Amino acid sequence: MDRKFSENEIDYSQSENRLVKWFRNYWYYYKWMVIGIAFAVIVVLFCTVQTCSGGSPDITFLYAGTFPPADNGVLDMEKAFEAVLPEDFNGDGEMDVSMAMLMIYSEEQIKEIEKNLDEDEARIINRSQNAGELEKFQNLVVSGDYYICLLESWLFEMVDKEGGFLPFDEAIGYTPEGAVNPRAIRLSDTELGRYYAALGLLDKDTYICMRAPGAIQEMTGKGKESESFKQAAAMLKSMIEFETPEEGN
Repeated sequence: MDRKFSENEIDYSQSENRLVKWFRNYWYYYKWMVIGIAFAVIVVLFCTVQTCSGGSPDITFLYAGTFPPADNGVLDMEKAFEAVLPEDFNGDGEMDVSMAMLMIYSEEQIKEIEKNLDEDEARIINRSQNAGELEKFQNLVVSGDYYICLLESWLFEMVDKEGGFLPFDEAIGYTPEGAVNPRAIRLSDTELGRYYAALGLLDKDTYICMRAPGAIQEMTGKGKESESFKQAAAMLKSMIEFETPEEGN
């Protein structure tokens, strides 16, 4: 029969020495990796806490196209749209519009930029990254939760030919004057786009349009009868019907 040792009789010294030696070797070779991982974990935890503690926006737009890479004015754009938000959709006491921004260049835009840059500067356009952003855009249009879209004309046309956008008369009950077609109007042709300087930073051919709910949205309860769709339609109507305030108001 095996003898049972009491805790006082067991010699831990050898195992402790092996553990200490292993730790010292590990720390010597991997300490910067450990520090980096610890830092990343802290950052993730911090961001998670911040996200959980902050309220969600009342509505989020999808923007895709080019925009100034530095000091791009996104916060000022969001404030402009918040000014026409018809109501506090989520009831948190804040009027909050968020913009999901995708920087995407067309092949023609890339060629034009590269033609006018020095050889070293031409690398500023990362074609692989650009292709990834374009793929992300296509996925979001098909399965995303964003109804209101602000798109450069070539991106609009890419989706529109597949029937991806809803006619204005189905979304807000009529087609606004100046619309480029039954499903889109230039932001720069609306009073909203002309009034707020921040919105003028976007390409003059940026279109306002509303994504048509597809099979995925219908299956997940985000079709035309959903609150999210109705809220987006109300916001779209408010954007289209914005009137420049009279002086003194």
